Amino acid sequence: MPSMMQRTSWIRLLLKPCDASWMLNLKQLQLRGKIEEVHDRLKSLAEQKDVIGLREGVTGRPSERLPTTSLVEESGIFGRDDDKEEIIKGLLSEDKSGNEVGVIAIVGMGGMGKTTLAQRVYNDERVKKHFDLEAWLQVKLREKLKGKCFLLILDDVWNKNLDEWEALSKPWKSGARGSKVIVTTRDEGVASVTNASTNHRLEKLTEEDCCVAERYGRLVNLRHLDITETGIKEMPMHLGNLKCLQTLPKFIVSKHRGSGSGLGELGKLANLRGALSIWELQNVESPQDALDANLKNKKYLQELALFWNDSDDADISESQRSVLDNLRPHPNLKSLTVNGYSGERFPDWPFGSLKVLKFKQMLNWETWFPFGAENEDVAFPSLEELYIRKCPKLKVGFSIDLPSLAKLEIDECPQLVISLRRAPAIRELELMSCNEVLLKELPVGMQRLRVGGFDSVESLPEGLLDSNSCLQELEISDCSSLVSLPTGGLSSTLKNLKLEVYEV
Repeated sequence: MPSMMQRTSWIRLLLKPCDASWMLNLKQLQLRGKIEEVHDRLKSLAEQKDVIGLREGVTGRPSERLPTTSLVEESGIFGRDDDKEEIIKGLLSEDKSGNEVGVIAIVGMGGMGKTTLAQRVYNDERVKKHFDLEAWLQVKLREKLKGKCFLLILDDVWNKNLDEWEALSKPWKSGARGSKVIVTTRDEGVASVTNASTNHRLEKLTEEDCCVAERYGRLVNLRHLDITETGIKEMPMHLGNLKCLQTLPKFIVSKHRGSGSGLGELGKLANLRGALSIWELQNVESPQDALDANLKNKKYLQELALFWNDSDDADISESQRSVLDNLRPHPNLKSLTVNGYSGERFPDWPFGSLKVLKFKQMLNWETWFPFGAENEDVAFPSLEELYIRKCPKLKVGFSIDLPSLAKLEIDECPQLVISLRRAPAIRELELMSCNEVLLKELPVGMQRLRVGGFDSVESLPEGLLDSNSCLQELEISDCSSLVSLPTGGLSSTLKNLKLEVYEV
């Protein structure tokens, strides 16, 4: 084989056995494919805009929300005490703006607590005694304030038009010296237009404020709890008391019993829906805790992700095997992810509605538990996407038909042997660092193929790129022994061809 000093020369050599006429148009072929890809993406976005409520020509603010008032229930509020004191200090301080009304802007993203903070300031006794008059406005209402020292709250301001702001501010120009205005907004530009003397930017609540254990009794009506973007390492005690909770994207199993909510607390949350991920499952002490979580009866859950975080790849105990068995979800589930489980087998869970199934980092998994003949037709009839990644000991894959499977990705599973004929509907296939046997039985109707990490493969199967092929995208990487593509030229359906070639 000639020396290959550059990637481009290697590509020319690789394509020589094929018809040379299309080589001249390779760049045009790639460009056309990129243009069509962008066009398809734009078309898809245009189709989705109606689904998610977007309208042409509408930008900026979200849909209208209910008008706010100055009323606030202090017992249900945690954190922001320092923010409150800083703003009150600014309100009660000597006016440095002469006869101009001082403006304080509270800036932060939606849900950060701007309105609640303004309510607390508004209702503070020190503030009430300081001002002759207080008024809570949501921009639309105006009131004559002539000659009075007033505090005015403008809540949820979006308009950045300077002329309109000046027109709005005229009624309070005649207010008494020391009058103040508090503006809450998500937009820094609004704060700039108001010419605020103080911009108070709200930061995220501290972990101490978020971790709401001795205070949970007051939050019995809480419906949404999301700790995903926090540093919280365990759930607060008595989480199950939040009977109205509907969304809980992340649940962390405590390492020590008694220091946080156990897995069994999930069993008391009958209304959970949407997506739920359970982390640190290696900390579950008893299979009964998993059974008490009662996942099998949570019929509103759509997505479930189970995460183990063992420090080594040693096989787990029989008790831990039972933990996974007892976490069996409701058959209505649409997406299931299992990550880091160290058992050597997976339970025989059939799901009639499941569309996405992901197995990751299962270092001891050897066999996908065979289904009995009576369950073959109902095991995964709706499954559309299957991902198997970093399962080095897995030898036998699915032994059932997957009639709806359209996308299959297998990555770093060198011993896995499966029959792709059991999934005739596959349109997208990715095989990375896998058993070479899988390349000999590629589905006929594929539209996208990505292969890589096959060190000893010299050529791809014949017929892959012939005139009968449906292939639109082909990506080959890290195949050091590959010397040629299939003879007979390229299919007219091919839009994108990507070759990642390395010097040898």
